[in-house]
Amino acid sequence: MDELRALADAGDGVAGRRLAELLVEQARVEEAITVLRALPGGVPVPRLLVNLLVEEEHVDELRALANDGDIYARYQLAELLAEQGRIWELRTLAGRGHTGIARLYAQTLARQGRVDEAVAVMQARVRSREPLAFDWLVDLLLEHGRTRQAISVLRSRADARDQDAGYRLAKLLVELGRIEEAITILRTRTHAPGTLAELLAGQGRIDEAVAVLDAEAVAGHRYAMEQLVDLLAEQGRIDELRARADAGNTTAAGRLVAHLVQHDGIDELRARTDAGDRAAAVRLVPLLAEHGRTDDLKALADAGDTYAGLMRLFTELGRVEEAIEIVRSGGNDWHIFQGLTDTIVELLAGQGRVEEAIAVAQARAAEGDKNAATWVTRLRAVEGLLDTDQPPQSIPDASSRRSPGRRASLRSLRHRLVQRWPGRGGGPGTRA
Repeated sequence: MDELRALADAGDGVAGRRLAELLVEQARVEEAITVLRALPGGVPVPRLLVNLLVEEEHVDELRALANDGDIYARYQLAELLAEQGRIWELRTLAGRGHTGIARLYAQTLARQGRVDEAVAVMQARVRSREPLAFDWLVDLLLEHGRTRQAISVLRSRADARDQDAGYRLAKLLVELGRIEEAITILRTRTHAPGTLAELLAGQGRIDEAVAVLDAEAVAGHRYAMEQLVDLLAEQGRIDELRARADAGNTTAAGRLVAHLVQHDGIDELRARTDAGDRAAAVRLVPLLAEHGRTDDLKALADAGDTYAGLMRLFTELGRVEEAIEIVRSGGNDWHIFQGLTDTIVELLAGQGRVEEAIAVAQARAAEGDKNAATWVTRLRAVEGLLDTDQPPQSIPDASSRRSPGRRASLRSLRHRLVQRWPGRGGGPGTRA
């Protein structure tokens, strides 16, 4: 600390601030203030000094900083004066443009029961068009139970085409249970179609809600279309949803598929898949697998849906060879095959067929699958761990130590790799 003090005395502002921090930690606040006061000219006044002056209630010094143009000091002083109820000083501090301090002044007046004066303060700031003054006026009115007056000022602004005021008025009316009035405001004084549709639907006026959202969707607002298709599904108007999907609306198609999955609409999903709906196909396959409908999966696979083929093969034990063939012929369908290759590699490695696992991983790596490339490296390392002095052995199938039906895993192999690699040669050994 002595070294810091010497540096601070020599005009090092950074050392001075650090020294002050250490003094504060030791509860030597006045000493810290003295150090910060002594910082050389041209060094910005640290906020730490202002905070300490507030803590020690050095009002005069704070006022001097505020008068010198330190905005942070001005607002901290204002909060201190508000806490102390020093109305007249606070009023003087709340000069033109300092709307936040004017708000503190008004709140302090209101806490002393002088609500009319507080409202007058904020109304004057509104007339001066100061930012946020109007919102704070409304807050003040509502905080002190002057709801009717708040509605009046909001309505006046809304009538003057202030859409923000219109929206806030509508929200306030909803809170008061005056739904029809809120709907009228939303229709005539602001533009909030989502909120308007929610209120209409809540009143059972579904057709009106649909019309509002439809108009917005036609204008190109995607959120309105998403809200519209959700509303149709929630109301059970699936035929309308289906008609929009059939007309090429992808948002409606996605929502219809989600509805069919939720209600086990397998047959319709299958029909849409046959008609070329890819979204339906992707959602159909897991649903078929979940219901054990392997014949349907086989039909999809035979029609060229390799994803369906993989799902079918993975639901039937012992179909590794066919699964491998599908992976090998998969091309660049990353949305289908990324991750599924891992399953094939694990199955092969779990049966001790490391070379074949490497071949599958290499085939995918050649197509640019970085995950498969990682598998190649890992499996080559596993090969190097096999002891050439021992007879060929299969890599243990992890599923044999787990509950029936669990897939083989290479987690144990990775663990062995980490544990055994140090001190072992890297040359290839006898392969399983």
